[in-house]
Amino acid sequence: MSTQSVAAGRLQSLPFWIVLAAAAAVRWWNLDQIPAGFHGDEAWTGIDARRVLQEGWIGPYVPAALGQPTGPIYLVAGLFLFLPDDVWTVRLCIATLGLLAVLFTYLTAREYEGPFFASCASALLAGLLWHLHASRMGMMLVSCTTMLMAGLWLQAVALRRRSPLYALAAGFVAGLGIYSYNAYPTATPLYAIPFVYAFVSSRRGDRLSVVWAAVLFVVGAVIAALPMISFVMADAEGYFRHHRQVSVFVTPKWIGADWPARLVILQERLVFWLEGLFVEGRFDAGDGFGVGKIPLVDPITTGLASVGVLVALLRWRRPLSALMLVAVPLISIGALVTDGPGAFRRTIALSPFIVMLAATTLATAFELAARWSARRDWRMPRVAVAILATAAVTAAFWINVQTYFGPFVHDRMMRWVYAPELRTASKFLAGVPSGTRVYFFSERWSCNYETRRFLAPNIECVDRSRRFGQVSGRSGLLDFSVKTQQPALIFLMGEHTRYLDQLQKRHPQVQAAIEKEGDEMVYAALSLPEGEARSVGLAAAPGDRGGPVVPLSDLEPFDVRFDFEAPRIDQSWNGGPLRIGNQDFARGIGMHAPTEVTYAVPRGVTSIAATVGLPDPFPNCEKASVLFEITTANGRVLASSGVMRPGAPPQRLTADLKGVRRVILVSGDAGDGRDCDHANWGEPVFLRPSPPVTPAVAPPCAG
Repeated sequence: MSTQSVAAGRLQSLPFWIVLAAAAAVRWWNLDQIPAGFHGDEAWTGIDARRVLQEGWIGPYVPAALGQPTGPIYLVAGLFLFLPDDVWTVRLCIATLGLLAVLFTYLTAREYEGPFFASCASALLAGLLWHLHASRMGMMLVSCTTMLMAGLWLQAVALRRRSPLYALAAGFVAGLGIYSYNAYPTATPLYAIPFVYAFVSSRRGDRLSVVWAAVLFVVGAVIAALPMISFVMADAEGYFRHHRQVSVFVTPKWIGADWPARLVILQERLVFWLEGLFVEGRFDAGDGFGVGKIPLVDPITTGLASVGVLVALLRWRRPLSALMLVAVPLISIGALVTDGPGAFRRTIALSPFIVMLAATTLATAFELAARWSARRDWRMPRVAVAILATAAVTAAFWINVQTYFGPFVHDRMMRWVYAPELRTASKFLAGVPSGTRVYFFSERWSCNYETRRFLAPNIECVDRSRRFGQVSGRSGLLDFSVKTQQPALIFLMGEHTRYLDQLQKRHPQVQAAIEKEGDEMVYAALSLPEGEARSVGLAAAPGDRGGPVVPLSDLEPFDVRFDFEAPRIDQSWNGGPLRIGNQDFARGIGMHAPTEVTYAVPRGVTSIAATVGLPDPFPNCEKASVLFEITTANGRVLASSGVMRPGAPPQRLTADLKGVRRVILVSGDAGDGRDCDHANWGEPVFLRPSPPVTPAVAPPCAG
């Protein structure tokens, strides 16, 4: 090979190395802090990786996070052998898998369409917000893009070289993909397309080699997937439990609907997914996709991919065109059949094909310009298109990176999903002296939540969180009693920090540890040393003061039942102001439907009154709906608002309580799911009749 050829080859590969360096930078930079906090599903990855180090083989599938394959878990465990078993290492492993997806996308695209096409596609994937966010969280979903593109690349090489060894290796990698992420199997039919195209386009004498390559591919895949196949045969219920729990087919709205109504459900899911990807983000509480109405695919990539679909249809005889055209509807099925959060994570395998569709537009323009240049011996059109393509790809990369590290990760809902306050609290708990029993109070998390278990694994914890039923008897009073003789720590988070003053009055000699973020208290910790008085007692709400008006927010509820988030006193469900429409209420109860809060009716009370409604629409929550009701304990409806939606004016509910011992405030989801059903009760009060006023009578004058 001549020196000139070597130099040309190096120059041709230079864009790829630039792209790979940029992809590594945006995936590895500040992984420890962005996203802020640490998701429970990320923590599961680390917890199970520690299990691998302790137990060795833990099987191909674990029940954690509803059930997931273990492939990335073993990789994280391998890193734990050489690096600290912390947040950064967990995320580093997944981010590296995301980086490898960029590499294999380049190799696959180059194998089919050449280096210019491959450079454009990999550069677009390097910055794509959808893929970037999936690469920076310690959940394993991005690994399915890595395995899929690696398998397709090896398969393309095998067919080009007619190599049995490469065919076997391609099948083995394709089979390993089943250990990457639950959504991977939906993409596996794509492997059939290159074989079909190779068989049809080959001469008769060469078709046997294609069939032989396909057989070896299947053999390699089966060998790699044998442990998972054995697991599914032994415990099909355990493997498919995750799929059933997130499936739209098991929901009451699907089961109770006829086929026209079911088609409407699927249409709504499709529109939700498409709008979230390409128009305006649709918030996903499962992992933070779509916060701030930010689409997951930038406008430049969307526009180029739209044109690319038309070009691929015209070039359907090319294997890669067929792959892209089939991948779009095939992988999209994951969004249609998913109920609730998760539509975007279950279709992440589509991201390489979207960028390849976008690259198709750029590569086609470059190809046409090259033909024009060749016919007229004029390089300018080809150079101009190359410059424009580079500018478009660079602009898309810059827009995505600026958006991700700017408004996307700093959105308040992103912080809500990844809960940096729990990570801060867990870091404090990790430093608690050995032998200290921690009494944990939080309205949102259990002490056994995965984030705490990973970051502070060695503490002895007693869960007193109201959400998880740790209350004192039937009274609903928070139990702050400490009955052990060992050192103890009362740890308060969220709304429970309001009890700190009450506890400090009982133990004035104990200094509390307090962490604040601005004016908001993240946590408060009260350490009780060995030998300290052990009966701390109960903390109660102010209670019934005997007046004609009894605010319900002054009373401890008799019972609280909810499906998603615990109700909050004098705040909305997420800690914000208690608002109905554009009206704020100082007192009341913020709920997220479906929720039921039961109160014992105080003596002498004859009626109840409350103002109910939804706050102004949250981003992507315009379709929220709540049914407010006041019922008795036996289900008799005393007052009902009818279905209310965002923007509806506040509605006043009143009910007669004569003869009623317990009353229930019900926030129902109106039968269409709980998504975005933020329900506020403004100033709910029990009412006593005012005592009659006896007019004063002047005494008779003497004499």
